[in-house]
Amino acid sequence: MAETPKEPEDPEELLKIIKDKKPSTVKAYKISYNKLLDLVKLPYIYEEEDNEATDDVETLIKRVMDDKFSKLNTKQLALNILLMIFRAYNLDGQKKIIAQRDENKKKIDLDRIEKNKIVKDELPSYEDLQKMLNKLYTDEEYLRYIVNYLMVMLSIRNKDIGCVRVVDSKKKMTNQDDNYLVITQKYVLFVRYNYKTSGTYGVKENRITNKKFTSALLNYMDENKLSLDQDGFYLLRKKNGEKLPCEKVGDMLKYLTLDDLNETLIAKIKITDIADKPNALQKIKKLSNNRGTKTDTIISHYDLNY
Repeated sequence: MAETPKEPEDPEELLKIIKDKKPSTVKAYKISYNKLLDLVKLPYIYEEEDNEATDDVETLIKRVMDDKFSKLNTKQLALNILLMIFRAYNLDGQKKIIAQRDENKKKIDLDRIEKNKIVKDELPSYEDLQKMLNKLYTDEEYLRYIVNYLMVMLSIRNKDIGCVRVVDSKKKMTNQDDNYLVITQKYVLFVRYNYKTSGTYGVKENRITNKKFTSALLNYMDENKLSLDQDGFYLLRKKNGEKLPCEKVGDMLKYLTLDDLNETLIAKIKITDIADKPNALQKIKKLSNNRGTKTDTIISHYDLNY
């Protein structure tokens, strides 16, 4: 085994190993890193009386896998951190960590397939969603129609809707912390500056030509005496007209979405439907680009046939 370098007392130093990862990934790895320290007690990182420090790879793997309080996905992430440490310090045993990780992945994949079968049987079909969406319009539930149209037809996230401001000109799109529905004579332009992966995928624009959608917006404005004068209005807002706080958006959408479905389930229904159609991959690539998600992620996490 290669000589173990002396590890700095500050655990943050070790996180330099993953310095090129995305902020969200680094955050998740920090949590797993601390969990890993509790489990494995690497001698040059952490010592505690109740668990003898060791750098024996089989002992370390066993300590991770024997943890009764962690799910397999959590153990998998801990193994990823352990492998990074072994690679950074050129320690023997990397192949054994990889082998255990591969074994775990097979179990995770099988478990996901079984869960997806159950979920698919319990969820409404995409055709059902379309019928429910049309019923919202017929029943004059205009706000619910608007919200669900965006989620069903564009497969967007809660965050995309939470900061939507309705305006009548692109000149009024002055705040890039907001997203916009721009009403024109021929269509509604949906512009997203603020969404989960905007830093990677940039500004997104969707031209909505559906006449019911435009009608729903105008009817909703008329019912609630809302005006497009000045800066327009927030679609989801507090009683005083201010933007709804981010932490409240999810709660409000629970009362607005179809059949109590959340953003993830709606996306899964649509993507599973696409996967059964001709030219599925091309359509999924288009959807993933619009949503701001990698195609591989869409297929592996949202297709209930996968």
